[in-house]
Amino acid sequence: MNKMFLGIKPGSKKVNTDVNKFREQAAKWKDQLVPWNLEEMELFSLAQSNQVSRRGFGRSFEGIIQSIYHEPMLFYNYKEYPASKRNAIIFAQTAKYEMVYRIRSKATQVFVNESFLGTIEPDGTLHHPERGEVFGRIDRSQTYRRPITLDDIEMGAVVLPDSKPNVNPRAFEIDEKMDERQQVLFMVLGIYEVINFLTRSSS
Repeated sequence: MNKMFLGIKPGSKKVNTDVNKFREQAAKWKDQLVPWNLEEMELFSLAQSNQVSRRGFGRSFEGIIQSIYHEPMLFYNYKEYPASKRNAIIFAQTAKYEMVYRIRSKATQVFVNESFLGTIEPDGTLHHPERGEVFGRIDRSQTYRRPITLDDIEMGAVVLPDSKPNVNPRAFEIDEKMDERQQVLFMVLGIYEVINFLTRSSS
């Protein structure tokens, strides 16, 4: 991963060190995480367990996101770096996929299982900048229900509550069948949105 974030402050060495640390933490949980298929995806909730937050030189959060039945589905670690503009990283681990989001104010690089997938632009578009391939988009014009479109088809949405929920709310609505590639793309966009929501609401 040494060449992943080359030229991006706080420096590729520091970022890669953090990613490796998060990977070690995730390994302790990986065997406990519930595997996902399309049906389980709709059970993904906004409820968390094992939450840890730290504040100091930047904020950091980690936790386990559960299903609506309180099963562990995803381990994540979010870290902000001190900077005048947004500068952060999200590490997310499901039973099958590791997702790393390198967040900057201009765009977010996404890596799945240590391979570069593409970039999420501020308007919610996920694409591969070198190949010119557009994978999909999340529509953030709606505050609480944010549709995800893949291959020009609205596959479902991320659903965010307008206030802190009292029960386990579903985070995803699934409207169409998806193949494995589309499920990964939906997860990449949806997980990114959910973790950003949870870390903002925890601040």
